[in-house]
Amino acid sequence: MVIGIVAILQFNYFLWSCRCLRYVDVTYCRIICYLIRWATTRVLASILYYFTDRMRIAIPIWDGRVSPVLDSARQLLLVDYDGTTETGRSTQTLPDLNPMRKAAYLHAQGVSVLLCGALSRQLHMLANRAGVEVHGWLCGEVGDVLQAYLNGTLTPDRYCLPGCHRGFGGGRRGSGCGRGRRTGAAARNREKS
Repeated sequence: MVIGIVAILQFNYFLWSCRCLRYVDVTYCRIICYLIRWATTRVLASILYYFTDRMRIAIPIWDGRVSPVLDSARQLLLVDYDGTTETGRSTQTLPDLNPMRKAAYLHAQGVSVLLCGALSRQLHMLANRAGVEVHGWLCGEVGDVLQAYLNGTLTPDRYCLPGCHRGFGGGRRGSGCGRGRRTGAAARNREKS
């Protein structure tokens, strides 16, 4: 595994030196270097995660509960967990950023798991791409939701936001919980059947 990482780094240096000597097109080099840097960070992160059970869990909070909407949350609880016990806990002010910068902020804080309420589809996808495991559409007291996640008992029937009848993450387009209660002609037709 270490040999593979060293080979990737050497190849990255080779491409950089080729770009300096103008053997390879600059645009091509930039793309290749970006992909190699991205793959290197992913490999290193997965190695560290594989060999250690440490994780950092982020929960946007509001008044002691999981914040209903991540995109507008102002406080973020960061919990460090080593696989058996909680090793640290801190509360940070979450900057008011666009979804791309907010996902980058979570990644920079070392967050590996995000337990949150509603969130935009864009932020969900960007956080996943940044290596953050997202569990959205949750509600409840912060301590209860965190303990349920750590125990493996985080179930949709107890911790799902109101109106999310399909469970968290099971809605249309891969995120969200559905459209809630239906009204109108479609609902009346179903009741008749």
